[in-house]
Amino acid sequence: MSRVRAIDLDSFIATEGLSAGVSQVTIDTNGHDPLVLEGLRHTIARQAVGLLEFEVSSMGFWSPKHAERRLLSHTTDWLHAAGYECFWQTHSALVPLSGACWQPQFDKPPRWANVLCAHRPRVVARLYYLA
Repeated sequence: MSRVRAIDLDSFIATEGLSAGVSQVTIDTNGHDPLVLEGLRHTIARQAVGLLEFEVSSMGFWSPKHAERRLLSHTTDWLHAAGYECFWQTHSALVPLSGACWQPQFDKPPRWANVLCAHRPRVVARLYYLA
């Protein structure tokens, strides 16, 4: 049996010399996305990720049945505090999700949805324009 080494993204970014930043991080880990985001917390706090995309679903750590459930509200709150604005991605539109746009029903996990977050003012303005 082979072993797989696991490493959080903050450590990976430091080890690979990417501390100046990365353009985009896309996460799709079938319900484990909140853990990957938590492993990227320091990089996000430094705003060293231009675009951040992750999946929200009723599986894994997003599930109300999971003993260590993560709420989307907590995730978007700390992303917003780090300067990121987040949007639901639908098939045809972006829907603002962060800050004053937050609705309590967003914590009820959808079957599947993607969230896109950005912090650069020109990018955020463009995303709001598209929304």
